Amino acid sequence: MTFAHPAWFLGLALLPVLGALFALAERGRARALAQLVAARLLPRLVRAPSPFLRRLTALLLLGALGLAFVALARPQAGFATESLPSVGRDVLIAIDTSRSMLAPDIAPNRLARARLAAEDLIRALPGDRLGLVAFAGSAFLQAPLTPDHDAVLDTLRELEAGIIPQGGTNIAAAVRTALEGFGKSEGTGRALVLFTDGEELDADGAAAAREAAAAGVKLFFVGVGTAEGSVIPLTEGGYVKDPNGNVVRSRLDETRLRAMAEASSAELFVLSTGPSPAGQIAAAVRALEATAGAAREQRRPIERFAWPLTACMLLLAIAMALPETARAAGSGPRTANVLLVAFALISITPRTVSAGKDPHAEYAEGRYAEALRGFEEQARSGEPRDLFNLGTAAYRQERWEEAARAFGGALSGHDRELRAAAAYNLGNTLYQTATRRKNPDEMRRDLEDAIGSFDLALSLDPSNERAKKNRETAQKLLESIQQPPPQPKPKPEQGKPEDSKSESDDSKPDSSQSQQGQGDPQQGDGDKQDPGKNDGQKDEGTGSQDEGTGKEPGEGEPSADKPQGGQEGEPKQDGSASRSGADDGDGSPSQAVEPQRERSGEIGSTSPQQAAGDAQPGAVAQSGEAAAEEAAAAREGRMTETQARALLESLRASEARVPLIERRGRGPVSKDW
Repeated sequence: MTFAHPAWFLGLALLPVLGALFALAERGRARALAQLVAARLLPRLVRAPSPFLRRLTALLLLGALGLAFVALARPQAGFATESLPSVGRDVLIAIDTSRSMLAPDIAPNRLARARLAAEDLIRALPGDRLGLVAFAGSAFLQAPLTPDHDAVLDTLRELEAGIIPQGGTNIAAAVRTALEGFGKSEGTGRALVLFTDGEELDADGAAAAREAAAAGVKLFFVGVGTAEGSVIPLTEGGYVKDPNGNVVRSRLDETRLRAMAEASSAELFVLSTGPSPAGQIAAAVRALEATAGAAREQRRPIERFAWPLTACMLLLAIAMALPETARAAGSGPRTANVLLVAFALISITPRTVSAGKDPHAEYAEGRYAEALRGFEEQARSGEPRDLFNLGTAAYRQERWEEAARAFGGALSGHDRELRAAAAYNLGNTLYQTATRRKNPDEMRRDLEDAIGSFDLALSLDPSNERAKKNRETAQKLLESIQQPPPQPKPKPEQGKPEDSKSESDDSKPDSSQSQQGQGDPQQGDGDKQDPGKNDGQKDEGTGSQDEGTGKEPGEGEPSADKPQGGQEGEPKQDGSASRSGADDGDGSPSQAVEPQRERSGEIGSTSPQQAAGDAQPGAVAQSGEAAAEEAAAAREGRMTETQARALLESLRASEARVPLIERRGRGPVSKDW
């Protein structure tokens, strides 16, 4: 609750003074009666007033007086909205905040002069809705269109070089961001005033200017700087240099600005060492047709003075109704006074006494839907804090677009802490929106906007650690969708039976599940097997035994071979683990080496049986020298020439099947000044 005139509370200091005066008066009255009439005759000659009733009446009167002071202070609780007609123009001011704007060819520097000229322009356009865009290599809407010029001025004074993290000068991004800032408004009363030195290093500003002109937006280019130019100082000392190490000299590119102005039927002004062109720009803007926009909702506090005033009248009525003595009850004058007070109470309209539900309490109770409706009513006035509350409730309801609009509107406030919180919440909202996008381009755009919002939050509050972490998360997600999927790397053959089995088993049809080598939970998981735990993990009836038992894996039921006494994948010295078939004459079918069905993105490997040099059915027997070489290579953990050639052919075959993202040539290096 607030009070329109809190100075009236000073009147409450009179209450104890009046109480003391009443007590003194009662004592003086008692002494005067004692002097006139003897004490024994006083009850018979004088109608003595009741001391209790007189004190109660005095207390009621003092309470009524105190409530009267409270009513005069005009207590206010809650807000009501009323529609006001909106007639004027929509003007967005875009200011270049790249490092080249720090050039001191016009004192103190270009950015400071641009801010001063923009401030003069804002003061010369009363009644119009104004907004602010800051741009460098990218653009961001710092203050949306609003009739609150003080909020725009506060935002303007906080502009500084580096507020946009991406360096360079992208006039096209500034123009397109301004078009988005105008929203769906139509008519000829829209203008964009763009302050820049004209050194556009990115994109095509002329094309964007033509788009704005086609959309009915009048453009005013303001070239900031001089033709002679100046070097660009750095805050840490020194001057900006190009990639070759040469000191950069920034000049006003009036030729480029004039070409863009002619392409879009815009007007060009120059802000140099002479007087500011703000007056000329304001006159040109006022020449545009003023359009009647949507009715502007103005928030008005609800007066609650009726509450204390009603209580005051009740206390007065009770005080007047009380008799001084028991025999005075029902006297005519007092009855008339009570009727007058009752009539005054009836005349007080009760509509100002009622109060609606507090959306803050509903939000605290977790009733976000009800709180959202309450905040929507309060946010009609466009107050930044109410818009922030609306965005918070909409965020809880996962109404991301409504939350983003509300947080964007809250950025127009002049409270730095509120703007920092709104920028942080806007970044979270845009990130949530991006993660629900199916279109990669839309997802990328939302992530870039989210990163920009986190940057704005950090520029307003550098100690916000959550904003730093969330920005890193958004940046990693953006980089992951911008980079091509990683290509698989070839794994050198090191004679690991379990790894090869895992790849071979994954690509075989279900009919091969009964062959040897299936069912080992260690295949392909990369874990190490504890030799001391292996015996207790074997199933009864399997054909896999400890070394030296003499039983081959092919005898009995098929089972997985687990390495014993060493790391997983090391071949056993007795050769029992590397054999794929049974001994001659045992009747057990041998496991043939099947061609691996390579999946997209996977790289085939040579069978462990081939690496060990075992002869397979239908395969040509290798020479003793080649077999010895492959066996030695397997023991040393390296590849032979034959295996390397086979791997190379496998990679070439995989490249033909896997759709690779074509690498584009590197674009021109963006200059960051």
